[in-house]
Amino acid sequence: SMLVAWPGQSEETGQWPPEVFRTVYSSRAFLDINIDEAHAAATLMAEAIVREEGFDSRVEVDIYDDVDLIEAALRRDEVDVVTLVAQDYLSLEDTGLLEPTFLTMRGEDVLEHSVLLVRADRDVEQLAQIQGGRLMVSRSARRDLPLQWLETTLIRDGLPHSGEMFVVENTRGPSQALTAVFFGKADVCIVLSSALDTAVELNPQLGVQLRVLDRSPDVLGSVICFSSRIDPRTRAQLLESLAELHLRPLGQQLLSVFRVDRLIPFEEQHLAGTRKLFGEIDLIP
Repeated sequence: SMLVAWPGQSEETGQWPPEVFRTVYSSRAFLDINIDEAHAAATLMAEAIVREEGFDSRVEVDIYDDVDLIEAALRRDEVDVVTLVAQDYLSLEDTGLLEPTFLTMRGEDVLEHSVLLVRADRDVEQLAQIQGGRLMVSRSARRDLPLQWLETTLIRDGLPHSGEMFVVENTRGPSQALTAVFFGKADVCIVLSSALDTAVELNPQLGVQLRVLDRSPDVLGSVICFSSRIDPRTRAQLLESLAELHLRPLGQQLLSVFRVDRLIPFEEQHLAGTRKLFGEIDLIP
């Protein structure tokens, strides 16, 4: 079994079904969707799961910006299920508080990567050639990760860090970053490749006019974990309903809000590239 992180400290204690079903999300797990919309969809999803199980549990959904707040909630035993970006999962994996259970799939991909894009008609082969230029970063794209990857690339090429290298601007979503480069208002942008694919579907010209200068390693998007103190009865029921969420129309609809097609069982091998990249990020001076 891949569920090696199961510390076995949970017991069948207290009321069943549970009086309240508590889910927590890292705000970074949401791509290009505002937090209110995310909260509403996450609440609907939790309510649908609870109803499906025939429970009359109350539902509580919290979204935290800060991984320390998530850790504190887990330590207080105030969480049943938590959705984390890979970076947050890695920072908590040694606490014994979590059992990684599912990964999110978009299309056929569990992993995602960022791309650095320039206009196709510009003679740019290396970042050094656009030093001093404008860099657009899609702020919703996993927040810090694309920029951190860029820092490792700049270090590798012996260049200054991004703040000295470029005039950096955060955009609210990837389409703003892409159109800025498309119209020559910026020299380079970083977006998730899935965001580029979506944009090109809507506007094929983008695919013609923009060129990938560099791509990051493949990393995991989100990891869905059970609290290691979850009641085993709740755990058993959730394992089944989360695995089958995409088979139901409402489940499909709610997953699509999170840009997810379905959930698949967590496997350690999916983390390898992510661990390596974060190891390099940790070395950034």
